[in-house]
Amino acid sequence: MSSNIGGLLRALSRVAVSLGVIGLTASSAPALASTTPAPSPQAATSAPVFGVQDSAINLCDGSESRTTAPLYSLAASSMTDAHWAGLHVGTARFSPPWDIAYHHDLDPTGRANASLQVEQLCLDYWLAVAAAHGVQPEIAFKPDANYLNTYTGPKKDQHILVPSIATYRAAMDAFTATYSNCTAFGGTAATCNLPPAPAGFPNTGGMARVRIISPWGEPNFRGSSPAGFARLPQVFSMPKGGGTFDSAKCKAPVTTDTCGPVLAGQMWVAVANRCAGCTVIAGDFSSAPMSQTRPYLDRYAHSLGGRRPQVWGIHPYTDISTIEDVYGHVRRTQPKLADTLVGQFAAALHGLGYRNHTQIWLNEISTFYLHGLSDQLHKTWTRQVQARAGQYLLDQLTRAGGRTTAGEPIVTRIYYLRYADGARFPRWALVVGGVPQPVYTVFAKRPSPR
Repeated sequence: MSSNIGGLLRALSRVAVSLGVIGLTASSAPALASTTPAPSPQAATSAPVFGVQDSAINLCDGSESRTTAPLYSLAASSMTDAHWAGLHVGTARFSPPWDIAYHHDLDPTGRANASLQVEQLCLDYWLAVAAAHGVQPEIAFKPDANYLNTYTGPKKDQHILVPSIATYRAAMDAFTATYSNCTAFGGTAATCNLPPAPAGFPNTGGMARVRIISPWGEPNFRGSSPAGFARLPQVFSMPKGGGTFDSAKCKAPVTTDTCGPVLAGQMWVAVANRCAGCTVIAGDFSSAPMSQTRPYLDRYAHSLGGRRPQVWGIHPYTDISTIEDVYGHVRRTQPKLADTLVGQFAAALHGLGYRNHTQIWLNEISTFYLHGLSDQLHKTWTRQVQARAGQYLLDQLTRAGGRTTAGEPIVTRIYYLRYADGARFPRWALVVGGVPQPVYTVFAKRPSPR
Protein backbone atom coordinates (compact mmCIF):
# COMPACT_ATOMS: atom_id res chain seq x y z
CA MET A 1 0.00 0.00 0.00
CA SER A 2 1.41 3.44 -0.88
CA SER A 3 1.92 6.05 1.86
CA ASN A 4 -0.67 8.32 0.20
CA ILE A 5 -3.39 5.68 0.30
CA GLY A 6 -2.42 4.60 3.82
CA GLY A 7 -2.64 8.20 5.02
CA LEU A 8 -6.00 8.69 3.43
CA LEU A 9 -7.27 5.46 4.98
CA ARG A 10 -6.20 6.66 8.44
CA ALA A 11 -7.76 10.08 7.84
CA LEU A 12 -11.07 8.57 6.77
CA SER A 13 -11.06 6.31 9.80
CA ARG A 14 -10.54 9.30 12.13
CA VAL A 15 -13.35 11.20 10.42
CA ALA A 16 -15.74 8.27 10.78
CA VAL A 17 -14.93 7.95 14.49
CA SER A 18 -15.45 11.66 15.15
CA LEU A 19 -18.71 11.66 13.27
CA GLY A 20 -20.01 8.74 15.30
CA VAL A 21 -19.43 10.68 18.54
CA ILE A 22 -21.30 13.82 17.49
CA GLY A 23 -24.19 12.05 15.75
CA LEU A 24 -27.76 13.23 16.21
CA THR A 25 -30.01 11.30 18.55
CA ALA A 26 -33.62 10.55 17.76
CA SER A 27 -34.78 13.39 19.96
CA SER A 28 -32.29 15.93 18.63
CA ALA A 29 -32.78 15.18 14.93
CA PRO A 30 -34.09 18.26 13.11
CA ALA A 31 -37.78 18.24 12.34
CA LEU A 32 -38.69 18.43 8.66
CA ALA A 33 -41.88 18.86 6.73
CA SER A 34 -44.02 15.75 6.33
CA THR A 35 -42.73 15.22 2.80
CA THR A 36 -39.19 15.04 1.52
CA PRO A 37 -38.33 17.41 -1.33
CA ALA A 38 -38.28 15.52 -4.61
CA PRO A 39 -38.19 16.24 -8.31
CA SER A 40 -41.58 17.44 -9.51
CA PRO A 41 -43.68 14.67 -11.09
CA GLN A 42 -43.63 14.83 -14.85
CA ALA A 43 -46.82 15.18 -16.83
CA ALA A 44 -48.39 11.88 -17.80
CA THR A 45 -47.20 12.41 -21.38
CA SER A 46 -43.54 12.98 -20.40
CA ALA A 47 -41.06 10.13 -20.67
CA PRO A 48 -39.52 9.00 -17.38
CA VAL A 49 -35.92 9.84 -16.57
CA PHE A 50 -33.59 6.98 -17.51
CA GLY A 51 -30.58 6.13 -15.34
CA VAL A 52 -28.19 3.23 -14.89
CA GLN A 53 -27.21 1.14 -11.89
CA ASP A 54 -23.41 1.15 -12.02
CA SER A 55 -21.85 -2.02 -10.69
CA ALA A 56 -18.30 -1.36 -11.87
CA ILE A 57 -17.32 0.05 -8.48
CA ASN A 58 -17.83 -3.42 -7.00
CA LEU A 59 -14.74 -4.51 -8.91
CA CYS A 60 -12.77 -1.76 -7.17
CA ASP A 61 -13.31 -3.25 -3.71
CA GLY A 62 -13.52 -6.88 -4.79
CA SER A 63 -17.20 -7.11 -3.82
CA GLU A 64 -16.41 -6.10 -0.23
CA SER A 65 -13.44 -8.47 0.05
CA ARG A 66 -10.43 -6.14 -0.32
CA THR A 67 -8.75 -4.83 2.81
CA THR A 68 -5.79 -3.17 1.07
CA ALA A 69 -5.38 -0.66 -1.75
CA PRO A 70 -8.46 -0.23 -3.99
CA LEU A 71 -8.38 -1.11 -7.67
CA TYR A 72 -9.13 2.42 -8.86
CA SER A 73 -8.76 1.52 -12.52
CA LEU A 74 -11.99 -0.48 -12.21
CA ALA A 75 -13.92 1.92 -9.97
CA ALA A 76 -15.61 3.94 -12.70
CA SER A 77 -15.18 1.90 -15.85
CA SER A 78 -18.83 2.43 -16.82
CA MET A 79 -18.79 6.22 -16.98
CA THR A 80 -15.40 6.23 -18.66
CA ASP A 81 -16.45 3.64 -21.24
CA ALA A 82 -16.64 4.73 -24.88
CA HIS A 83 -20.33 3.84 -25.14
CA TRP A 84 -21.54 5.57 -21.97
CA ALA A 85 -22.20 8.94 -23.62
CA GLY A 86 -24.41 7.33 -26.25
CA LEU A 87 -27.01 6.45 -23.61
CA HIS A 88 -27.56 10.13 -22.73
CA VAL A 89 -27.96 9.44 -19.01
CA GLY A 90 -27.52 12.08 -16.35
CA THR A 91 -27.92 9.92 -13.27
CA ALA A 92 -26.41 6.68 -11.97
CA ARG A 93 -27.20 4.47 -9.01
CA PHE A 94 -24.76 2.65 -6.77
CA SER A 95 -25.39 0.37 -3.77
CA PRO A 96 -22.75 0.58 -1.01
CA PRO A 97 -23.13 -0.99 2.44
CA TRP A 98 -25.08 1.10 4.94
CA ASP A 99 -22.00 1.69 7.12
CA ILE A 100 -19.61 2.76 4.38
CA ALA A 101 -18.87 6.05 6.19
CA TYR A 102 -19.17 4.59 9.70
CA HIS A 103 -16.42 2.10 10.45
CA HIS A 104 -17.52 0.85 13.88
CA ASP A 105 -17.85 -2.88 13.37
CA LEU A 106 -17.00 -4.87 16.49
CA ASP A 107 -15.19 -7.60 14.56
CA PRO A 108 -12.10 -8.19 16.74
CA THR A 109 -9.94 -8.94 13.70
CA GLY A 110 -10.50 -5.47 12.24
CA ARG A 111 -11.09 -6.96 8.81
CA ALA A 112 -14.64 -5.60 8.49
CA ASN A 113 -13.55 -2.02 9.14
CA ALA A 114 -10.53 -2.36 6.86
CA SER A 115 -12.84 -3.51 4.08
CA LEU A 116 -15.12 -0.52 4.65
CA GLN A 117 -12.17 1.85 4.37
CA VAL A 118 -11.33 0.43 0.94
CA GLU A 119 -14.96 0.60 -0.13
CA GLN A 120 -15.18 4.24 0.93
CA LEU A 121 -12.09 5.13 -1.08
CA CYS A 122 -13.70 3.47 -4.09
CA LEU A 123 -16.90 5.45 -3.50
CA ASP A 124 -14.92 8.70 -3.31
CA TYR A 125 -13.27 8.00 -6.63
CA TRP A 126 -16.59 7.01 -8.22
CA LEU A 127 -18.18 10.26 -7.04
CA ALA A 128 -15.26 12.23 -8.44
CA VAL A 129 -15.68 10.61 -11.85
CA ALA A 130 -19.46 11.17 -11.66
CA ALA A 131 -18.87 14.87 -11.08
CA ALA A 132 -16.45 15.03 -14.02
CA HIS A 133 -19.12 13.52 -16.28
CA GLY A 134 -22.00 15.61 -14.93
CA VAL A 135 -23.74 12.54 -13.50
CA GLN A 136 -26.09 12.86 -10.52
CA PRO A 137 -25.55 9.95 -8.11
CA GLU A 138 -28.18 7.96 -6.29
CA ILE A 139 -26.97 5.95 -3.31
CA ALA A 140 -29.08 2.92 -2.37
CA PHE A 141 -27.79 1.34 0.82
CA LYS A 142 -27.51 -2.43 1.13
CA PRO A 143 -26.52 -4.88 3.90
CA ASP A 144 -22.89 -5.11 4.94
CA ALA A 145 -21.92 -8.72 4.31
CA ASN A 146 -18.98 -8.33 6.74
CA TYR A 147 -20.95 -6.76 9.60
CA LEU A 148 -20.42 -8.65 12.86
CA ASN A 149 -23.08 -11.34 12.97
CA THR A 150 -24.46 -12.10 16.43
CA TYR A 151 -27.07 -14.50 15.07
CA THR A 152 -26.68 -17.85 16.89
CA GLY A 153 -29.39 -19.95 15.25
CA PRO A 154 -29.04 -22.65 12.59
CA LYS A 155 -27.12 -21.94 9.39
CA LYS A 156 -25.30 -18.99 10.95
CA ASP A 157 -23.09 -18.60 7.85
CA GLN A 158 -26.16 -17.72 5.78
CA HIS A 159 -27.23 -14.73 7.90
CA ILE A 160 -26.31 -11.05 7.82
CA LEU A 161 -27.19 -8.90 10.82
CA VAL A 162 -29.31 -5.80 10.19
CA PRO A 163 -28.25 -2.83 12.38
CA SER A 164 -30.35 -1.43 15.19
CA ILE A 165 -31.99 1.90 14.46
CA ALA A 166 -29.55 3.64 16.82
CA THR A 167 -26.55 2.24 14.94
CA TYR A 168 -28.17 3.03 11.59
CA ARG A 169 -28.80 6.65 12.67
CA ALA A 170 -25.14 7.01 13.64
CA ALA A 171 -24.12 5.65 10.23
CA MET A 172 -26.44 8.12 8.48
CA ASP A 173 -25.01 10.96 10.58
CA ALA A 174 -21.58 10.04 9.23
CA PHE A 175 -22.69 9.58 5.62
CA THR A 176 -24.85 12.69 5.24
CA ALA A 177 -22.33 14.90 7.03
CA THR A 178 -19.65 13.72 4.61
CA TYR A 179 -21.47 13.44 1.28
CA SER A 180 -24.76 15.35 1.47
CA ASN A 181 -24.68 18.14 4.04
CA CYS A 182 -20.92 18.62 3.60
CA THR A 183 -20.29 19.53 7.25
CA ALA A 184 -17.67 16.87 7.96
CA PHE A 185 -14.97 18.89 6.23
CA GLY A 186 -15.83 22.31 7.55
CA GLY A 187 -18.66 23.23 5.21
CA THR A 188 -21.32 25.76 6.14
CA ALA A 189 -24.77 26.63 4.86
CA ALA A 190 -23.10 28.70 2.14
CA THR A 191 -20.45 26.17 1.13
CA CYS A 192 -20.20 22.47 0.42
CA ASN A 193 -16.90 20.92 1.38
CA LEU A 194 -16.81 17.30 0.26
CA PRO A 195 -13.89 14.97 0.95
CA PRO A 196 -10.87 15.47 -1.30
CA ALA A 197 -10.72 13.26 -4.36
CA PRO A 198 -8.47 10.22 -3.82
CA ALA A 199 -4.77 10.90 -4.10
CA GLY A 200 -2.91 9.95 -7.23
CA PHE A 201 -5.67 10.60 -9.76
CA PRO A 202 -5.31 14.04 -11.35
CA ASN A 203 -8.01 15.87 -13.27
CA THR A 204 -10.92 14.24 -11.46
CA GLY A 205 -11.86 17.56 -9.90
CA GLY A 206 -14.44 17.69 -7.13
CA MET A 207 -16.86 15.00 -6.05
CA ALA A 208 -20.55 14.74 -6.84
CA ARG A 209 -22.79 15.61 -3.89
CA VAL A 210 -25.23 12.86 -2.90
CA ARG A 211 -28.78 14.25 -2.87
CA ILE A 212 -30.74 11.08 -3.75
CA ILE A 213 -30.74 8.29 -1.17
CA SER A 214 -32.55 5.00 -0.79
CA PRO A 215 -32.24 4.08 2.91
CA TRP A 216 -32.23 0.32 2.19
CA GLY A 217 -32.61 -1.56 -1.07
CA GLU A 218 -35.14 -4.40 -0.91
CA PRO A 219 -35.91 -4.60 2.82
CA ASN A 220 -38.62 -7.15 1.96
CA PHE A 221 -36.22 -9.46 0.11
CA ARG A 222 -36.75 -13.06 1.25
CA GLY A 223 -33.55 -15.03 0.98
CA SER A 224 -32.96 -18.65 1.88
CA SER A 225 -29.31 -19.49 1.24
CA PRO A 226 -26.05 -17.97 0.01
CA ALA A 227 -26.53 -16.74 -3.53
CA GLY A 228 -24.71 -15.03 -6.36
CA PHE A 229 -21.15 -15.67 -7.44
CA ALA A 230 -19.69 -14.36 -4.18
CA ARG A 231 -21.93 -16.77 -2.24
CA LEU A 232 -22.88 -14.00 0.19
CA PRO A 233 -25.43 -14.64 2.94
CA GLN A 234 -28.99 -13.93 1.85
CA VAL A 235 -30.94 -14.07 5.13
CA PHE A 236 -31.11 -10.80 7.04
CA SER A 237 -31.59 -11.16 10.78
CA MET A 238 -33.22 -8.54 13.00
CA PRO A 239 -31.18 -7.09 15.89
CA LYS A 240 -33.39 -8.88 18.44
CA GLY A 241 -36.17 -11.43 18.63
CA GLY A 242 -34.90 -13.95 16.10
CA GLY A 243 -36.99 -12.62 13.21
CA THR A 244 -35.91 -11.66 9.71
CA PHE A 245 -35.97 -8.25 8.05
CA ASP A 246 -38.30 -9.38 5.27
CA SER A 247 -41.12 -10.58 7.53
CA ALA A 248 -44.18 -8.46 8.28
CA LYS A 249 -45.42 -11.07 10.77
CA CYS A 250 -44.07 -9.39 13.88
CA LYS A 251 -44.56 -10.78 17.37
CA ALA A 252 -45.42 -8.52 20.30
CA PRO A 253 -43.90 -6.34 21.51
CA VAL A 254 -43.42 -4.75 18.08
CA THR A 255 -40.30 -2.58 18.05
CA THR A 256 -37.70 -1.41 15.54
CA ASP A 257 -35.42 -4.17 16.84
CA THR A 258 -37.92 -6.98 16.24
CA CYS A 259 -40.13 -5.95 13.29
CA GLY A 260 -38.68 -5.59 9.78
CA PRO A 261 -41.11 -3.10 8.18
CA VAL A 262 -41.08 -0.91 11.30
CA LEU A 263 -37.27 -0.78 11.23
CA ALA A 264 -37.25 -0.14 7.46
CA GLY A 265 -39.78 2.69 7.84
CA GLN A 266 -37.73 4.27 10.60
CA MET A 267 -34.64 4.04 8.40
CA TRP A 268 -36.48 6.25 5.90
CA VAL A 269 -37.30 8.72 8.71
CA ALA A 270 -33.67 8.67 9.85
CA VAL A 271 -32.34 9.65 6.42
CA ALA A 272 -35.09 12.23 5.84
CA ASN A 273 -34.27 13.85 9.21
CA ARG A 274 -30.60 14.10 8.35
CA CYS A 275 -30.69 15.17 4.72
CA ALA A 276 -32.75 18.31 4.25
CA GLY A 277 -33.47 18.94 0.58
CA CYS A 278 -32.64 15.37 -0.45
CA THR A 279 -34.90 12.98 -2.33
CA VAL A 280 -35.30 10.03 0.04
CA ILE A 281 -36.84 6.99 -1.65
CA ALA A 282 -39.40 5.03 0.36
CA GLY A 283 -39.84 1.29 0.09
CA ASP A 284 -37.43 0.38 -2.69
CA PHE A 285 -39.07 -3.03 -2.54
CA SER A 286 -38.01 -6.24 -4.28
CA SER A 287 -39.94 -8.02 -7.01
CA ALA A 288 -41.74 -10.26 -4.52
CA PRO A 289 -45.41 -10.83 -5.43
CA MET A 290 -47.76 -8.12 -4.18
CA SER A 291 -49.45 -10.71 -1.96
CA GLN A 292 -46.18 -10.77 0.03
CA THR A 293 -45.29 -7.11 -0.40
CA ARG A 294 -48.66 -5.59 0.56
CA PRO A 295 -48.56 -6.54 4.28
CA TYR A 296 -45.00 -5.22 4.45
CA LEU A 297 -45.96 -2.02 2.64
CA ASP A 298 -48.91 -1.39 4.95
CA ARG A 299 -46.86 -1.77 8.10
CA TYR A 300 -43.98 0.22 6.61
CA ALA A 301 -46.26 3.11 5.67
CA HIS A 302 -47.83 3.23 9.11
CA SER A 303 -44.41 3.29 10.79
CA LEU A 304 -43.45 6.61 9.17
CA GLY A 305 -45.01 8.66 11.95
CA GLY A 306 -47.42 10.46 9.63
CA ARG A 307 -44.74 11.37 7.09
CA ARG A 308 -45.72 11.16 3.41
CA PRO A 309 -42.81 10.28 1.07
CA GLN A 310 -43.09 11.75 -2.41
CA VAL A 311 -41.02 9.00 -4.06
CA TRP A 312 -41.52 5.24 -3.71
CA GLY A 313 -39.28 2.63 -5.29
CA ILE A 314 -39.81 -0.92 -6.53
CA HIS A 315 -37.71 -3.43 -8.51
CA PRO A 316 -40.19 -5.08 -10.92
CA TYR A 317 -37.90 -7.68 -12.50
CA THR A 318 -40.77 -10.15 -12.76
CA ASP A 319 -42.72 -7.83 -15.06
CA ILE A 320 -39.86 -8.07 -17.56
CA SER A 321 -39.35 -11.82 -17.23
CA THR A 322 -43.09 -12.26 -17.83
CA ILE A 323 -43.08 -10.15 -20.99
CA GLU A 324 -40.00 -11.98 -22.32
CA ASP A 325 -41.92 -15.23 -21.94
CA VAL A 326 -44.70 -13.63 -23.99
CA TYR A 327 -42.32 -12.46 -26.72
CA GLY A 328 -40.52 -15.82 -26.60
CA HIS A 329 -43.82 -17.69 -27.11
CA VAL A 330 -43.67 -19.41 -23.74
CA ARG A 331 -46.65 -17.50 -22.39
CA ARG A 332 -49.67 -16.65 -24.53
CA THR A 333 -51.28 -13.70 -22.77
CA GLN A 334 -49.67 -10.34 -22.09
CA PRO A 335 -50.73 -9.04 -18.65
CA LYS A 336 -52.84 -5.93 -18.44
CA LEU A 337 -50.93 -2.99 -17.03
CA ALA A 338 -53.07 -3.03 -13.90
CA ASP A 339 -52.02 -6.65 -13.31
CA THR A 340 -48.28 -6.02 -13.52
CA LEU A 341 -46.30 -5.68 -10.31
CA VAL A 342 -45.89 -1.96 -11.06
CA GLY A 343 -49.64 -1.59 -11.59
CA GLN A 344 -50.45 -3.46 -8.39
CA PHE A 345 -47.92 -1.37 -6.47
CA ALA A 346 -49.45 1.85 -7.77
CA ALA A 347 -52.91 0.63 -6.75
CA ALA A 348 -51.65 -0.34 -3.29
CA LEU A 349 -50.13 3.11 -2.77
CA HIS A 350 -53.37 4.67 -3.97
CA GLY A 351 -55.20 2.61 -1.36
CA LEU A 352 -52.95 4.18 1.27
CA GLY A 353 -53.90 7.66 0.13
CA TYR A 354 -51.07 8.38 -2.32
CA ARG A 355 -52.29 10.09 -5.48
CA ASN A 356 -50.79 11.15 -8.80
CA HIS A 357 -48.54 13.75 -7.18
CA THR A 358 -46.60 10.75 -5.80
CA GLN A 359 -43.79 9.28 -7.90
CA ILE A 360 -42.88 5.65 -8.46
CA TRP A 361 -39.30 4.91 -9.45
CA LEU A 362 -38.46 1.57 -11.06
CA ASN A 363 -35.32 1.83 -9.03
CA GLU A 364 -33.70 -1.38 -10.25
CA ILE A 365 -34.80 -3.16 -13.42
CA SER A 366 -33.26 -5.29 -16.17
CA THR A 367 -34.07 -7.04 -19.39
CA PHE A 368 -32.74 -10.55 -19.77
CA TYR A 369 -30.69 -12.65 -22.19
CA LEU A 370 -30.83 -16.44 -21.71
CA HIS A 371 -30.70 -16.13 -17.91
CA GLY A 372 -32.81 -14.17 -15.44
CA LEU A 373 -31.99 -13.50 -11.80
CA SER A 374 -31.15 -17.15 -11.27
CA ASP A 375 -28.95 -19.58 -13.20
CA GLN A 376 -31.96 -21.13 -14.92
CA LEU A 377 -31.65 -21.22 -18.71
CA HIS A 378 -34.39 -19.57 -20.80
CA LYS A 379 -33.60 -20.47 -24.41
CA THR A 380 -36.29 -18.20 -25.86
CA TRP A 381 -34.81 -15.07 -24.28
CA THR A 382 -32.74 -14.06 -27.30
CA ARG A 383 -31.08 -10.70 -27.88
CA GLN A 384 -34.06 -9.72 -30.01
CA VAL A 385 -36.51 -10.65 -27.26
CA GLN A 386 -34.37 -8.73 -24.80
CA ALA A 387 -34.51 -5.65 -27.02
CA ARG A 388 -38.29 -5.92 -27.37
CA ALA A 389 -38.55 -6.13 -23.59
CA GLY A 390 -36.54 -2.91 -23.35
CA GLN A 391 -39.03 -1.21 -25.65
CA TYR A 392 -41.90 -2.58 -23.55
CA LEU A 393 -40.26 -1.15 -20.45
CA LEU A 394 -40.02 2.30 -22.00
CA ASP A 395 -43.33 2.40 -23.84
CA GLN A 396 -45.73 0.34 -21.74
CA LEU A 397 -44.60 -0.68 -18.26
CA THR A 398 -43.88 2.95 -17.32
CA ARG A 399 -47.54 3.69 -18.09
CA ALA A 400 -48.76 1.41 -15.29
CA GLY A 401 -50.31 3.48 -12.54
CA GLY A 402 -51.26 7.11 -12.97
CA ARG A 403 -50.40 7.38 -16.66
CA THR A 404 -53.37 5.13 -17.47
CA THR A 405 -55.38 4.98 -14.22
CA ALA A 406 -56.53 8.37 -13.01
CA GLY A 407 -55.39 9.39 -9.56
CA GLU A 408 -52.68 6.78 -9.05
CA PRO A 409 -48.97 7.51 -8.55
CA ILE A 410 -46.96 8.02 -11.75
CA VAL A 411 -43.76 6.24 -12.86
CA THR A 412 -41.20 9.00 -13.36
CA ARG A 413 -37.79 7.30 -13.29
CA ILE A 414 -36.00 4.06 -14.28
CA TYR A 415 -32.60 2.76 -13.14
CA TYR A 416 -31.38 -0.08 -15.36
CA LEU A 417 -29.16 -2.84 -13.96
CA ARG A 418 -26.59 -3.08 -15.39
CA TYR A 419 -24.38 -1.18 -17.82
CA ALA A 420 -21.57 -3.63 -18.60
CA ASP A 421 -21.12 -7.37 -18.35
CA GLY A 422 -18.69 -8.73 -15.80
CA ALA A 423 -16.86 -12.02 -15.43
CA ARG A 424 -19.23 -14.93 -14.74
CA PHE A 425 -22.21 -12.58 -14.58
CA PRO A 426 -25.47 -13.44 -16.39
CA ARG A 427 -25.57 -11.28 -19.48
CA TRP A 428 -28.46 -8.90 -19.11
CA ALA A 429 -26.05 -5.96 -19.44
CA LEU A 430 -26.29 -3.23 -22.09
CA VAL A 431 -22.66 -3.62 -23.17
CA VAL A 432 -21.09 -7.10 -23.30
CA GLY A 433 -17.42 -7.60 -24.00
CA GLY A 434 -17.20 -3.97 -25.08
CA VAL A 435 -19.98 -4.39 -27.68
CA PRO A 436 -23.35 -2.62 -27.27
CA GLN A 437 -26.25 -5.06 -27.47
CA PRO A 438 -29.57 -4.48 -29.28
CA VAL A 439 -31.23 -3.44 -26.02
CA TYR A 440 -28.57 -0.73 -25.65
CA THR A 441 -29.72 0.69 -28.98
CA VAL A 442 -33.32 0.73 -27.77
CA PHE A 443 -32.42 2.92 -24.81
CA ALA A 444 -29.90 5.04 -26.71
CA LYS A 445 -32.49 5.90 -29.37
CA ARG A 446 -35.35 6.65 -26.99
CA PRO A 447 -37.10 9.91 -27.92
CA SER A 448 -36.31 13.04 -25.93
CA PRO A 449 -33.81 11.33 -23.62
CA ARG A 450 -33.62 12.62 -20.06
